[in-house]
Amino acid sequence: MESVFIYIAELPIWVSIAGVMVLALVVSLAGTVIPNEIYTYQELAANNDIVNTKFSYFGGIFAVSLGLAMVGAYGVYLDARDASTREVGALRSLYYSLPAEGAEGDSALSLQRRSAIVDYATIVIDEDWTVRGQDVPNFNSDITLKKMFDIFMAKPDESPLMDTHLLWLNDAVAAHSMRASSKSRTLTVMIWSILLFGTALSIFVPLFFGTQTVIIQAVLSSSFSAFILLHLLVIIHLAYPVNDDVGISTAVYVEFLEEVKVLNHALGHPL
Repeated sequence: MESVFIYIAELPIWVSIAGVMVLALVVSLAGTVIPNEIYTYQELAANNDIVNTKFSYFGGIFAVSLGLAMVGAYGVYLDARDASTREVGALRSLYYSLPAEGAEGDSALSLQRRSAIVDYATIVIDEDWTVRGQDVPNFNSDITLKKMFDIFMAKPDESPLMDTHLLWLNDAVAAHSMRASSKSRTLTVMIWSILLFGTALSIFVPLFFGTQTVIIQAVLSSSFSAFILLHLLVIIHLAYPVNDDVGISTAVYVEFLEEVKVLNHALGHPL
């Protein structure tokens, strides 16, 4: 089930929306025509009273479930977005502190540290975003982060900013862990099952209401189905923020590396 959601989340947003609209239209039209071909209006109208009561009760429960799922998915999205921002902020602070330190201390060590920061940001862009929607584990960014940590801890007694560096490094590690675990903290299978079952009931139950205006029923049913499916699509994209169009992108990391290039060119640094 999760692989299907990830596949949907990775699709371009316009493809997802178009697919939802077409699915809602096809299902609603077919569901409106077929029951009216099989049963007469009088037979379907006999369902109205009992189905209306039960469907109203179900609608209230499903609305709460849908709202809670959207809040939970939005929490996953915010955690992943904030983690990326915090991570780049820690990297930027580390990088900015190095030129001043290098002027007084070991310039070769400062060069290694700047290189380690750039290498880590680069591998996050190149690999973390490539495999984030897959079940294949990727530890290259973790290894690069560990190397960066070791380089900053290489000569702790000679660095007047060691305590501050350690704080920024801890921020980067914590943000990396939060960002990497966003997939494992997504909605559980039970919640997805409730959402899918509720969505199916929301689409198919109204098709068995009896009405003499079949065309109006088809139009309203299509609109209602599209409305529910669009909500489900939003929850999928929030729970699996792997699409750069609507999810967490590498933009903050790319901007940081571009900023590093401009800074190094202006100050005459080799990196």
